[in-house]
This record gives sequence, C-alpha cells and structure tokens, in this order.
Amino acid sequence: MKVLIVLLLLIIAFALSRTVPGKFAPAHVFTLYWCGFIFVTLLCSSFLILKLSGIIYILIAVIAFSLGSLAVSRMRLKSDHRIRVVPMSQTGMRRFLLILTGLAFIGPLISLMKNGFSLSNILNLDDLMDMNHEMAEDRYASDLNSSPIDRVFSFFIYLAPLCGGTFYHFLKGKKWFSVISILPGLFTALTAGAKMGFITSVELWLTGFIMGSLFTGTKLKMKRSFVGLALGAVAFIAVLLLSMMFRIGEVSVEVFQIVTDKMVIYAIGSVPAFDQWFDTNAFHLSSWSFGAKTFYGISNAIGLMKREGGVYSDLAVVSVMGGSTNVFTIFRALIEDFGVIGSIMFSFVVGAFNQLLFNTLRAKRYPLLCGSLLAASYFYILWSFVISIFAYASYFVVFVLYFFVIKYACYRSPRRVNEYSRNQKILQKVW
Repeated sequence: MKVLIVLLLLIIAFALSRTVPGKFAPAHVFTLYWCGFIFVTLLCSSFLILKLSGIIYILIAVIAFSLGSLAVSRMRLKSDHRIRVVPMSQTGMRRFLLILTGLAFIGPLISLMKNGFSLSNILNLDDLMDMNHEMAEDRYASDLNSSPIDRVFSFFIYLAPLCGGTFYHFLKGKKWFSVISILPGLFTALTAGAKMGFITSVELWLTGFIMGSLFTGTKLKMKRSFVGLALGAVAFIAVLLLSMMFRIGEVSVEVFQIVTDKMVIYAIGSVPAFDQWFDTNAFHLSSWSFGAKTFYGISNAIGLMKREGGVYSDLAVVSVMGGSTNVFTIFRALIEDFGVIGSIMFSFVVGAFNQLLFNTLRAKRYPLLCGSLLAASYFYILWSFVISIFAYASYFVVFVLYFFVIKYACYRSPRRVNEYSRNQKILQKVW
C-alpha cells in the first residue's frame, strides 16, 4: 500500500510542478530533483532498508513547495526596462575566472604544505594515495591545521565554480574557462579525500549555470545539454570513485567493488536514513528548535546552539549489507525545528518566496538582490539531500560575494546602460 501511495504522490508532485510557469522555476528544479532521488532509491530498494513513511513525507513537502509557488506565480510585476545585462568584456571575464580559480587553489596548497607534503608528491600515484589517505584520516580526527587565512581562501573554492557556471552563458568561445573553476574542488577530492568539497563545487557550478541562463535568457539545446550532462555525470562519478580508492590507499578490482557499494550509500543513503529516522522519531520530539538547526550557521555563530562536526553524530544503517550514514537530508532539521506539520508549512512558504524572487528577477526588478538570493535558493535545493546550506556560515559569505560579482561583472546602472548602448550599439537583454 505504501508503495502505491509513493508512486501516486510522485505523479501528483511532478504534474503539479509543471503547472508552475517559467523555465527553471524553483518548483521545477526542487520537484525534479527529489522525484529523481526517490525514484532511484526505489530502484535500489532490494538492498536498502526502507520504511517508506519518510519518503511519503518528502513528497508531501515537495507538493507543498509547488503549491506555495503556484500561490504567487500569477502575481504581475511591472518590468523595469532600464535594467539590462551589460557584461564584462570576454577577456575580462576569462581573466576574472582565472584569478578566482588561482585564489581557490591557494587554500588546498597551503594545507598540503602545512602537513608535510609538496607538489612533487602529486605527480607520483603512490605518494598521491598516501597523501589522500593521511590527510583524510587527519581531517576526520580534526587534526588538520586550519588558520583564518586558510578559511578565507576556502571561500574562493566555492565562489569560483558559482561564477564559472554563471559566466558559461556569457562566454562566446573558450567555455572551458568556465569549467576549470571546478578544478580546485577536484584537487581537494584527489589529494585530501574531501569528496563533499568536490560535490559542492559541482553543485555550485550548476547553480551558476541556472543563474546565467536566467540572466541572459539563454534557451538550452536539449540534445547538446543531455550529452553534456551525461558526460559530466560519468566524469563526476569517476572522480568520486577514484577519491574513495585513494582514501583506502589501493587501486584494485577488489577495492573498486568495495567503493562501488559505498558509492551507492554515499549518493542516496541520506534518503533511507531520513526515512528510518522519520518512522521512529518524527512524531516523538520533546521540543522544537524553531529554525536553530536549519540556520545552524547563525545559531552557532551567536552561541544559541553549538554545531557538531558533520551536524549529526548518530548513524543509521541503511543497507542490508550494513552500510551506514549520518546524513539525513534537510528534512530532519526542518522537522526538528518546526515539527511535521510546521515543516510542511515552511516548505509552502519557501516555495512561495522562491517563486516571488523568480518572478521579480524575470521582471528585471532588483536583479542584484534577487539574483544572489535566488542563487542561494537553487543551491539550497541542490544541497538539500545533505542538510540546509545555512548550517554553514561560509555559504553566507559566498553569496554575499556573489552579489558584488554580478553587480560588477553583469549589471550596470541605467545611466551606464545608456552610455554603453550609445557607444557600443550592442546591448544584451535579460529576457
């Protein structure tokens, strides 16, 4: 019976999201993302431990998100035709991406050198595996030396791919300048076993890609997009598998089989983990934290609630082979903050807010504020399989910096737009 309910809710959620107007509307992305996650989880149900009650809750929350989007989707906003895209020159954008990418490499290189490694170790496979294994062990033991300077440079690991994805649609040629912004995240995955940093870089690049499409009004060519997505997915999985094998310290067929099993848990384990937690805990919470866990980055900074490393310390066994994880999706934090009913209402409000941002950006009003907030919203969606992005203060800083990037790289004031139009006779419109 629960399986039939899940399938019915999948159909309802997908059909409802299609009624929300606007390509790349947040409701489309959120629904497609979570319906895809749940569909893959059901395909792997033969070796996962599922209760399905938590999955039913997720789909109800997804539907609430779309209903919130629908509630404000028909709001008419007067367009401000003075605001147009006036990007940097092609050379300026490429140089800007190279500078950001270079700054993003500084943090990982400092960490390597502080822990006794050098660039020559990277060129030797055995040394690279030893480096990955040792630095991963140190990181899990909280033994890595991290200074304020290291943390400052770490912002660029996230900002570079976000800007790289955005500029992809502006670059007329040499689009590989956009893609290289992911390399610092790739570097940390292969040298320090920081797989989540690489995943974050890829998701921020996709966030920027969506925002660049919205800024320029670019229509995607489905065939080319599908091929690019497929090739990117293969490369993405290959990097994660390599990082896991380096983490173990051996490259062999046996190790490949081990990391393949772990990869499945790493990719979709948060869904059955939340499903089990929901089944046993969701309706038995003694108190709510009223946003403190969803916005851990703020509550931790002001001393309201201390955030532990990894957010959750309890493990859920999610596979019949004994695989476990301490990642429970964003929905656990929402329920701990607002309860089951309150979290569904929260999803409705978030859906309405995101659609309002989307509509306002389409109307060319407040593009800087709406653009940076909407980028954070898309990343909130893509990161929701782990936890809320607002659990980490560093992401707040990244999107504040992104505000200034789109201000000086993409937009100008109406006066500057008129000057540019007269002098260059080329003006790219947002829509």
